[in-house]
Amino acid sequence: MTNSKQKGKRGELELVKMLKKLFPGPNWRRSQQYCGMDDGEPDVVGVHSLHIECKRVESGTKTLYKWIDQAERDADSGQIPVVMHRASLQPWLVIVPLDRLKDLVVEVDTLLSKDIPESCTSSRD
Repeated sequence: MTNSKQKGKRGELELVKMLKKLFPGPNWRRSQQYCGMDDGEPDVVGVHSLHIECKRVESGTKTLYKWIDQAERDADSGQIPVVMHRASLQPWLVIVPLDRLKDLVVEVDTLLSKDIPESCTSSRD
């Protein structure tokens, strides 16, 4: 097994462990792609409606972590650090530390249960 495959496997196992801790209900596990059956399968499975690709890389992430560090530094007590990013001609992405994902889900669920004026929900400006 090559180093990159070993690193990918370790990253997937680490992610599975964290997901089991944060969201203990589903049967989180590496998918069948580890058996050589990579036909578009997600890297990690556990919830049918999620397609999880696990990326454990160093290159290109330095700026991303600077952004998260800034969000964590600047956030008031109780606020969830979230970075929203878009490159030219690409869709918006939401970046949040995994250990705060559950908090973000709760906040989004709370927002969706309220009446939000349509003018506040436009998707692409």
